[in-house]
Amino acid sequence: MKGNMQRCKLVMDQVTEARDTMLKVLDHKDKVLKLLNQNGAVKKSNKLKRKDRA
Repeated sequence: MKGNMQRCKLVMDQVTEARDTMLKVLDHKDKVLKLLNQNGAVKKSNKLKRKDRA
């Protein structure tokens, strides 16, 4: 029984850590979207240049 309690606590700690990490990721969502929107055109043109070289 004691092993089950320890395992349960470990799983709960991991779930809490995963939740906290996801919330941190979401905190940066706006900044990331802004950067992607700013640099999106640059990445598309780079892909075209690579195809031309091949």
